[in-house]
Amino acid sequence: MSARRAAVLAFSTTQLIGVVCSWLWQHVPGDIGMPMWGGALILLVPGNFLSPWLVEKLFWRSGLSLTSMGIISTLFLLIINAAVWYSVARAIGAIIARRGTHRSSLP
Repeated sequence: MSARRAAVLAFSTTQLIGVVCSWLWQHVPGDIGMPMWGGALILLVPGNFLSPWLVEKLFWRSGLSLTSMGIISTLFLLIINAAVWYSVARAIGAIIARRGTHRSSLP
């Protein structure tokens, strides 16, 4: 499996689990609900903090229903997290490439 495919699979899996946990934690018993809430909180950072703020600033008095704003917030969350994951993957790739270049120049 290529590194790109592995990264996309890791991102997709992480975000899917996080979104499912964030949607379901209120509807399950407390013994399971709290770990689901914590899992969603950790797996969806930073999008879970930025997307509600962005939706509030852009759509709060627009007449959209709360359900619509929740769906838009989830979309923003995924876009923000995809941008962060992509940036981190590019930075790691650049660091690895730079280390490989320096190692090959050593005697």
